[in-house]
Amino acid sequence: SSPPFGPAFLTVPSDIATAPEAPFVGIHPPEPDADDDSRYDAIVAALSKARRPVAVVGTALDRRADSGAIRAFLRSFAMPVAVTPQAKGVVDERADSFVGAVATGACDTPIQLALRESDCILGIGFDAVESSQDWHYGAPVYNLANGPTGYGDYDPVECTGNVSALLARLENDAGNNAVWKTSEIAGLRKAV
Repeated sequence: SSPPFGPAFLTVPSDIATAPEAPFVGIHPPEPDADDDSRYDAIVAALSKARRPVAVVGTALDRRADSGAIRAFLRSFAMPVAVTPQAKGVVDERADSFVGAVATGACDTPIQLALRESDCILGIGFDAVESSQDWHYGAPVYNLANGPTGYGDYDPVECTGNVSALLARLENDAGNNAVWKTSEIAGLRKAV
């Protein structure tokens, strides 16, 4: 109903699960975090000067509303694109820039190597809870998401809010200085 969207795990202690039924007193969910684009200029600067950017698409976005904007944005920038397993289908997996799923724990070593060598990991809805790996810790992650995704030692440079609107701004404001060759991205996809 409100961001961040995605799976949730609920555990209930056995003494509460087996207790007699209590009257329902209502639940008042917290207010969603306000949009925050205070780090937008840092994201523009990083993507504009990046020579080896890699995009990682996750679930901290609205799949239905944002998919078209994500696909349009990714067609405008020369960079490999990976998705988390939960975000499969958000991007065009037939596009030349698509290299596969990362954070699966299997068969994604070539993508992890590209991420470790990247000078700008552009997260589009990337949430580190989707990853069973550590490639994002200490990495240059610049993230656009529908809600905050940082926690613990993972602290991306991040803007939160309407992902489609943030991508439209970024497409207009960021320079594209990537040096990826089409053959390199194809080779990466083949290696996966």
